[in-house]
Parts: sequence; C-alpha cells; structure tokens
Amino acid sequence: MSSISWDGKNIVASYFGSPQSGGTPWAISSFHLHVFGSNIPPQVAGIPEPMSDGSSAWKVWDLPDAFDGTLAEIGSPDGFPEKLCAHIATSGHTLESLDSGNCCPVSQL
Repeated sequence: MSSISWDGKNIVASYFGSPQSGGTPWAISSFHLHVFGSNIPPQVAGIPEPMSDGSSAWKVWDLPDAFDGTLAEIGSPDGFPEKLCAHIATSGHTLESLDSGNCCPVSQL
C-alpha cells in the first residue's frame, strides 16, 4: 500500500500489486484483500476469528487501484489506527499467509 490518508471520516489508500499478473485481477480472481487497522493482529483478520463483539475485524476489498473505508469498517471504531494493513485473502476469507501483505502509516489530513 502507499499514499494512505485519513480525512476525519474515511481512510483512503492507493496500492499496487496483485495475486495475478496482468489484466484486472481482483474482478476475476477468488483472491481479494482484507483491510484492517494495525490495532487488529493479522491472525484475526481472516476466518475463523471474529471480533469479541461479533463484528468483522476487516473490510473485504477487491477493487484494483484504491481502498476507501471508515474506522468501524477496518475494526477500529474506537480510535484511529497508527497504520492501515492489507493482506491477501482467499475466497473462503482465510488469509493467504500472514506475510501476504503489509501495514503502512496513515497520514492525517
């Protein structure tokens, strides 16, 4: 991920790379991203680990160029995360691996 910012309501991130090379991978692939705040350990950013309140710890994202989401959607409803993380997930919402993504600092606008 790169170019991550928060405008007081939404976190917006540009990213590059994909599990497939060439074409528009996210629209035709069973792979997608799980996007979450750095307050969420990667081990709970995929099935079968729900948040303690039953909500998701991540937002599913499959658009090819950018991410846009609220704090609640990334598992951070009570505070601003230091970093935004994204990991590649399978069609069953398990993470491809704990090393399949990265976390980057979020700039506040």
